[in-house]
Amino acid sequence: MAKYKRDADALSGPLMEEMSIFAVKTQVKELLQEYLKRVLVEKPDDPIDFLIGEIKKKPFTPPPAAEDIDTRSEEQKSKSLDLRREETKMDLLKDIFDRFDPKGTGQIARAKVLVAFKTESSLLLSTFPKHVFELPRALEHMDCGNKEGLLSWQAFSEGCLECLASKMLSTSVVCTSWLCQNREHSPHL
Repeated sequence: MAKYKRDADALSGPLMEEMSIFAVKTQVKELLQEYLKRVLVEKPDDPIDFLIGEIKKKPFTPPPAAEDIDTRSEEQKSKSLDLRREETKMDLLKDIFDRFDPKGTGQIARAKVLVAFKTESSLLLSTFPKHVFELPRALEHMDCGNKEGLLSWQAFSEGCLECLASKMLSTSVVCTSWLCQNREHSPHL
């Protein structure tokens, strides 16, 4: 029984990450809020039949999510660039990738990497200190092309290199919550 609980605990973090990414990308929260509001306003005798009718007759499409706007000066943005050679960055990324692909399958579970980034702040602080917030966010936005959330080395490295070359600052709630979760684990934050 104790082994089953440990296995379940080990899987819960990555599962929650993938569920969260899916919910944000598909705007599930907005959909549920809209349909819940309709049920509460109408107070139908049969909420399930009412919802089925609403979804069929008056479907709700959430507006596109607003993009983050970076208001920093060009000088401030330039400080975010990782100016190391691409080979250096690729070697560091490959070390991270290989850590999550011990069997050499050429694929890693995005959610497991995200959980590690959030729980082991030194993983990014030691390799990409200027992008501690941006890399997890970039990873969340990478298209896995599969429901399992698996990333190939090519997709992982290209997405990360694009992030490292960008002057953009991520200001999302994800990064803010990551900072709050990890502040206690690292005196550098």
